[in-house]
Amino acid sequence: MPDRRLLLLATGGLLLLAAMLLVGSYTFLPPLLGNLFGQSIKNGLGLRAAPEVDLRSEPPPRIFAGEFAEGQVVLNDGDFGGVRPQRVTIDLDPFELDVLGSVRGGQLASEEPLSGTLRMEVDEDEVARIARESTEDISIEGVELEKDRVTVESGAEVLGVDVPVAVRGGLEVRGQSLVFEPRRVSAFGISVPDRISERLLAQADFQYLLDDLPYDARISQVEVENGHLVLFGELRRIPLGGDSPDG
Repeated sequence: MPDRRLLLLATGGLLLLAAMLLVGSYTFLPPLLGNLFGQSIKNGLGLRAAPEVDLRSEPPPRIFAGEFAEGQVVLNDGDFGGVRPQRVTIDLDPFELDVLGSVRGGQLASEEPLSGTLRMEVDEDEVARIARESTEDISIEGVELEKDRVTVESGAEVLGVDVPVAVRGGLEVRGQSLVFEPRRVSAFGISVPDRISERLLAQADFQYLLDDLPYDARISQVEVENGHLVLFGELRRIPLGGDSPDG
């Protein structure tokens, strides 16, 4: 009987130790792999700081097989296709990692590049900079973003007098370009004469090519919100380790 009790105690102790190791490993692995992922993104894009990374397996024990149901990467600096966004959120598609190789080598290891969707938030000052760089025909003093509407603030000669004017319109994505479509011109809230309006509308029409996007990114949609615009797209090739992020 004592031998049986000792055996039961030993077995229980081993099971408890295994459970503790399992829980401890799961608690330890996600932040470790997230840190490695963040460093890979930081080095690849030349960021000042590593982004926030959250990797999740479903169910959680699948992490030991290197299987991840989702992941999210949040950047607060960087350059995407010549645009300096306030915030970039990358939602990763389901992916697999070589967990043991990643931990052992100190950088993420995967047989295939990762993919996901992209969300970029761009503020009014950055949109104004983009607009100024995209046209020389009109002097742009500022840009105001409201829900589904863009107002480009400028100056023009109306009936021989220099007055501030507002060109209102919308933004859309064509190919890989961000395009402003002016629709209405006003001065002091009053519509200007047609001949002046037509000239200003033609001058205010601009587009900005979103080229050199990392990770083989493709922008597909833009939404204008109050104070900022949001660009949506997909990332088709997110390399790991020391690979180049250029697509």
